[in-house]
Formats: sequence, structure tokens, C-alpha cells
Amino acid sequence: MATAANLGGIGLGPLLSGLLAQYFGHPLVLPYLVAEALMLIGAVALAVAPETAAVPPRRPAYRPQRVRVPAEQRPLFLAAATAAGVVFALFGVFTSVAPSLLAGVLRSDSHAVAGAVAFAVFGAGAAAQIVLSRATRRTQAGLGLATLVAGLW
Repeated sequence: MATAANLGGIGLGPLLSGLLAQYFGHPLVLPYLVAEALMLIGAVALAVAPETAAVPPRRPAYRPQRVRVPAEQRPLFLAAATAAGVVFALFGVFTSVAPSLLAGVLRSDSHAVAGAVAFAVFGAGAAAQIVLSRATRRTQAGLGLATLVAGLW
């Protein structure tokens, strides 16, 4: 769920910005002001939210640990890390190139459409996380890589 929420949130930014830029004017200012206002609202909500975790009577000693992956898990970890890096790189390339492609090749000057396209990519990623949450890791990886290749094609 955390990854789906993260991807959904990343997708909502371009969608909201595109809609604001398209329908409310000031495309280089208004989306940033709205984003700042939303962040301030979130900060205030966080500041006034009650603490739900019990405070320990004595603070435990701070002992930093080295990041370590057990030797038998390294191939699996490296495969997952590589796939995640490739997917996020592709998301970055797609979301940076898609608006130019829409404007140049498809002759669309709609900021709302550009935002919707970026939202669709991240929304699909979030939906896949939710739909496949109960599938085995092997199924998730197989379907994910297969749909990635199909999408690139």
C-alpha cells in the first residue's frame, strides 16, 4: 500500500498542475502556490495530530547499524533493485518526454491532457500494486516485467 500511495501521489501532482494551468491561468505560478498551500495544510494537520505511540519510559541507546544484505539474498536483492531503478528511470523519461511528444507530434497544447497522461502512467503503477498485492513475488515480477516490455513496445 505504501508504494501504491507513493505512486498515486506522484501522479496526482502533474494531474492537478495540468488542470490548474489549463483552466485557471498563471501556469508558472498557480500550481506552485496550490502545492505550497497543500503542503502547509499537511504540516499543520501533522503538527496537531495526537501521538498514538506509547512513549518509552527510557530512551534506548542509539546504535547505528550498517546496511547489509545476507549473501544468499544478494542476487534477489540486486535483481529487484535493478528492476526498480529501470522502472523509475523509465517513469522519469516518460513524464519528461510525453508533454513534448503531445505538443510536437500530436499537436496538443493542453496542459490538462499532459497532466492526465503522466497521471495515467503513475496511476497504472499504483493500481498494479494494489491489484497484485496478494500475488506471489514471482508472479508480480513476471507480470511486471512483461507489461513493462509490452508498454515499451
